[in-house]
Amino acid sequence: MVSGKRVMKYIENTTNRQVTYCKRRSGIMKKAHELSYLCDAQVCVVMFSERGKLHEYVSPSTTMKELFDRYEKNTDIDLSPSEYEAGNVNLLKTLENELRKQKEINSTLRKEIGQRTGQEDLSEFSYGQLLVLKGDLRHSLEIVRHHKIRSEEAHRGLRVRFLQGSHLNPLNAVPSQVTFQLQPSQHNLHDAAR
Repeated sequence: MVSGKRVMKYIENTTNRQVTYCKRRSGIMKKAHELSYLCDAQVCVVMFSERGKLHEYVSPSTTMKELFDRYEKNTDIDLSPSEYEAGNVNLLKTLENELRKQKEINSTLRKEIGQRTGQEDLSEFSYGQLLVLKGDLRHSLEIVRHHKIRSEEAHRGLRVRFLQGSHLNPLNAVPSQVTFQLQPSQHNLHDAAR
């Protein structure tokens, strides 16, 4: 029986695909070990499974760093972080610092709100801070009183207009602009038909 070439195609079944990956991975690792041992070659194999699991083999006579350094030298490809990536690291540090500052501000504001609403203990305040808080409370109270007086005056004005009947009688609302015109009277049309 003669075996022909096998057609390479994607394995749809996940179980079969995983079994094939495990078998072929171990076969590749075995071949890399044999190549390193028999020929004294420096071999490095790095694989990531479908789920992201790392599998690697490095010849016992070398390290991964030495192989990557040789690779960089022979291919003129820089594997170290580029300026763009270093800029991202700096940006990340800046953003982390900003986030930390914003969290501190948030914490301070929450504490102040809690203290002003009576949910937090005021014993941590110094005498000067308590005086400032007292002034802030007085100022806030004046604002609330002012708004209350304005709303009561507006409500009183509406009540007066309602009691005067301006909402029902258009003559009371705008007396100078309402005029009436007299129409000539018409004879009863029913009387004319007789």
